[in-house]
Amino acid sequence: MRIGLDLYPTEMSSIPRLHLCLFVALGYIHLVSAAFTLATSYLQNFIQQNQKGTWCFYPAVGQTRDVSCTGDFTQVSLVHLNTTTSIGYYGPDNTRFGGAEWPVPQVNPGRVTLCVSGQAGDKSFLTVCNFVTSDNSLSLYSGCSIAIGQNRVNDGCYSGQLAANATSSTGPSTPGVSSQPRSIGKV
Repeated sequence: MRIGLDLYPTEMSSIPRLHLCLFVALGYIHLVSAAFTLATSYLQNFIQQNQKGTWCFYPAVGQTRDVSCTGDFTQVSLVHLNTTTSIGYYGPDNTRFGGAEWPVPQVNPGRVTLCVSGQAGDKSFLTVCNFVTSDNSLSLYSGCSIAIGQNRVNDGCYSGQLAANATSSTGPSTPGVSSQPRSIGKV
């Protein structure tokens, strides 16, 4: 009479299948992981999906009047302002890694900069660039905040500064920033 030995061969044959299933499941989880999977906020600033399912930045009103970044964020802010996607991740050389769907590496991500642009409830613009080390991350205290939006945005998050200025009867909503040349009258 054998006790317990008959189960070992059948359990052993199911272990490789279990390992394969776990490997596939973990790989799938990594592939569907994204930079923004949850609505995220910092103070009164939000990153959340709009009605079409696009992740967008919704800034609070009146956070800054600055119109240029300094230090580590000077060049990356200019690169971001010249894209047409309101959320972008950038590498140390200011190369764009991807948009809101780009997963921040979980192990040693290096220097990753998140830049987000949006339009506040009073129609003013805000662009923020800061370093991040994980997904679903939004922090405005250690980076650069400027009162400028991108000229054109094609992700549906906001209309872009050129479109807003063209429809505004009062001119640009950002002090000191004009997307169109000003004409100087006769002297």
